[in-house]
Amino acid sequence: ALIDRRFGAPAEGAPITSINRRLSELVIDLTAELLWTLPSAMLSVGGALYRRDEQNGVAERFSIETSALAALRSQENQRDNATRRSRASARLLWTPTPSDTIEADVTSWLLQYDTPSDLNPDDRDELSAIAALRVARRVGNGLSVGATLAGQQVHLVFLKAERSALNNYNRVIRLAPYLHVTTSMLTMRPQLEVLANYTVYDFESNGATARSFSFRQISWRDSIRVRLSQTLHAEGQMLFRYSERATLFWQQFAEAPETGQREWLAKILIFSTASPQWSVGAGIRRYELAQEPIGSIVAPGASSSLRFWAPEVALRYASRNGSTLTMSGWFEFQEVNVTGRRDLPNLLLTTRVLL
Repeated sequence: ALIDRRFGAPAEGAPITSINRRLSELVIDLTAELLWTLPSAMLSVGGALYRRDEQNGVAERFSIETSALAALRSQENQRDNATRRSRASARLLWTPTPSDTIEADVTSWLLQYDTPSDLNPDDRDELSAIAALRVARRVGNGLSVGATLAGQQVHLVFLKAERSALNNYNRVIRLAPYLHVTTSMLTMRPQLEVLANYTVYDFESNGATARSFSFRQISWRDSIRVRLSQTLHAEGQMLFRYSERATLFWQQFAEAPETGQREWLAKILIFSTASPQWSVGAGIRRYELAQEPIGSIVAPGASSSLRFWAPEVALRYASRNGSTLTMSGWFEFQEVNVTGRRDLPNLLLTTRVLL
């Protein structure tokens, strides 16, 4: 791709109007995959190579001072870059029995970003790996259980000294078991998630300002639907999330806690089905978010809170093929940091299209 950017006439005091800026872009993207299919399993192995080169040139279009032209050329040349990414992946889907499913994914890639200009310090390499294992089992009619265990590691390295203090490893571990219940009267989707995130800077022991930190979180969420009668049903959503952030000392695998955050949401609506396509609902929602210091050193502004309750109404349309359109609105009565008060209206339009 070649893109020229220029002005039709020069403007006094604006040197950029006197030049032609040309962007030259070349992209090469190659992808390959091998797929094996067996009666109870499927295995795929793939790889990809990607390269993008960008060059920015400047040419004089109208009369312009030599110093201004050189400054604009230097500014445009700082945008020059070359991106290279190589990726390898594998995926296994296995159904040992009609009731059991096991799925495993592994992906790794290397990203290299280079800039020829000495004034651009954004040159970096990024090596990443992600692995996930998912198991699911159908226990019986209307009941299934499962879990996901996933891990990720990213090593980010800036190649120029100006930004090398930001070199770091980021490691994430996630465990998420779930339960699905579906009957003629009740539908539930509870899910628990445990997350641990560790970010470790390479040169923090040499006096760098960036400090390693850990972030851990546990959450539980659920969506419930209860049939009350032929024309009435109740829908509820619940969320609870607690997280902690701490300064991390990776070599000793120790940490100094800093802040904890607690969040929860609960809402329930009663829907009346006026026709096979239309239903209207009304109910209430409650939300709380609180952040508090949990370490020995309390930073200014470390504590904050938000609480509100809101009446809510919803109008839903369901087409014959299963697509839905929902318009909901609620009016929040908020309490901010105990002493603050404010009211906030909300309107949300949601659509789901089944193809």
